[in-house]
Amino acid sequence: MTEAELRQAMGLQGYQLRYEDAQGRPVSFDALMALLKTTGGLSIEKDADKKTAVIKQSSVDAKGKAGQIKPEVKVGQVLPAATGQTLEGQARTVPLEGAKPTLLSLYFARCPPCVAEVPELNALAQKYPDVNFLGVTFDDASTAKNFIDEHGLKIPVLVSAQPYLKQIGVSRFPSLILVDTAGRVSAAKTGGTLPGDAGGTGISDWFAQALKGLAPTARQ
Repeated sequence: MTEAELRQAMGLQGYQLRYEDAQGRPVSFDALMALLKTTGGLSIEKDADKKTAVIKQSSVDAKGKAGQIKPEVKVGQVLPAATGQTLEGQARTVPLEGAKPTLLSLYFARCPPCVAEVPELNALAQKYPDVNFLGVTFDDASTAKNFIDEHGLKIPVLVSAQPYLKQIGVSRFPSLILVDTAGRVSAAKTGGTLPGDAGGTGISDWFAQALKGLAPTARQ
């Protein structure tokens, strides 16, 4: 992939780009691509107002396996409630109210790691009916619909949600946030892998562990 192809794929034409390794050190585009061939993991931090973006490699453990980028929300943090609009035009409160915990998938359409997560998110939503699954994107309804049609995402999605993303302080994608029934963050994950990565996304293992961390009352 060339830098021009990456800009095109992520919708970053006209953006000032910065590339960082797992330690947050600036690297060239070619150096980042070489690192990603080894670990696969990355996150994208995009500021549409300033027209800047940071593409960062995930951390790497002692075995050379891609780790996690530090999430922007903290475990135990209570997420503010807000009302958004689904793709179908319905008002929806986020985090979802009710007796079930909620997994929020924060993404945008032109984010390759976000695309890579779709099959596992669909599988998890089918496997865990006692958990609400909700996508949250700053994309408008048209862009979100095209993403769903092209990649087959099967969970409800809040669109044009940039105000909420700013409110909770999330600008790195993809991000997953597991919220208990009281609206508290139980677990969070930021960063992902490129589509086709042989190591997979790791979402299923992370989610299974995250569910164990919920208080018993929050799992009901």
